[in-house]
Amino acid sequence: MHFLLDIHDYLDYTYNQDNQSQTQGGKEMRTLNKEATKIFNNITEGLGYGLEEDNNYLKLDNSNGAFMPLVVECIGQTDFALIFSFAHYFKQNGDLCQDPEMLFFKHDDGDIYPFMFQQAIPPVYEESIFKDVDGQWKCKPRLQTDHTKFANMWLKNIKTQQKL
Repeated sequence: MHFLLDIHDYLDYTYNQDNQSQTQGGKEMRTLNKEATKIFNNITEGLGYGLEEDNNYLKLDNSNGAFMPLVVECIGQTDFALIFSFAHYFKQNGDLCQDPEMLFFKHDDGDIYPFMFQQAIPPVYEESIFKDVDGQWKCKPRLQTDHTKFANMWLKNIKTQQKL
């Protein structure tokens, strides 16, 4: 079982620049590293938020079919961050399948926290930052660290594959 970190007092965390993490009580929430943050910001620059926006999503397909396109959407907002989805999709039996999809909080201070990973085949769904039944934000630090490590690598690969 993962230790759950209460992030209700999110803005009171202290920032550790060397480890790219937010800490409270000795537990850490990881942010994207500097290179991945730059790639993320480059991709999401200019995206709007909300259904009324014409520019709240984009599809990157710069690889001439060699790699799956990347679909990026600003899908929500909390009281402290925008929520972005990054996904590769493929079709199987007429259904769109994630391969994978990740969700990210982009905090008001610019820090980016990966917090959800899913893929269709084999089926995987993981949330490392979430609201509990009482509406309090919680974090599974080990899983969130895993999400961050994967996101750092994946964004670097996306940069190469999509010639950004």
